[in-house]
Parts: sequence; C-alpha cells; structure tokens
Amino acid sequence: MSRNTNNKIVVITSDAFSLLNFRLELMKDMIGRGYKVYAMAPDYSKTYKIKLKESGIIPIDINLARTSLNPFRSFYELIRLTYRLRTIKPNSTLCYFVKPVLIGNIAAFFAGIRNRYTIIEGLG
Repeated sequence: MSRNTNNKIVVITSDAFSLLNFRLELMKDMIGRGYKVYAMAPDYSKTYKIKLKESGIIPIDINLARTSLNPFRSFYELIRLTYRLRTIKPNSTLCYFVKPVLIGNIAAFFAGIRNRYTIIEGLG
C-alpha cells in the first residue's frame, strides 16, 4: 500500500514508557497501512524520542499530569491539547489510560476529529 500522508492518527497517552514498550508494534502497523503516526505523551526521554523517530513515528511532548486532580489544570490541558490536535489535523485519535481517554477524547471532539478510539487498561 502506498503511503498516504493525508491519513494521520494521533496516539495519546500519559506514559511514554508504555507507548514505546507496549504500543510500538501497533504504531508500526499503522505506518505500514499508510498512516502518519504522531505519539503524544508527557516526559519523553531522549532515548524514547530517538527510538520512535527511527520507527517513523513523530513524538510530541504534552503537559498531561497523571496524578493532578486540579480542575483548572485539567481545563488548561484540554485547551492545549485541542489546539495541538487542530494544528495537526488528524483523521483519528487513539487514547489509552484514564486521563488521556477523558481529556483526549473531549479535545478530539472540540478539534472536530470524527474518529476517536479508546483503549481501557485494567485488570483482566
């Protein structure tokens, strides 16, 4: 399949480690299917960024506090994420872990992204 750069997907998570260690093969498969893949996570190390770039994935740092319960901070994160998604203009988003699912899907809705996918992590 030829690479169609009009097909963009953004993977949003709150843990860069899990992105590289548990979702890398999924993102590589997306690239193989013609998608341009962006990976949004907080606190990327240089090593993680290099490994993602070598795989053809575009890493983007986001400010998403996993443990914060401050509603003002969450609202700020929502606004920033909406802006970034509007800038990238992806066709789809894939969010996993609780906070990215909540904030990421709302931001994707406000950014006008019609295809929003979620993975719920947990026991079992």
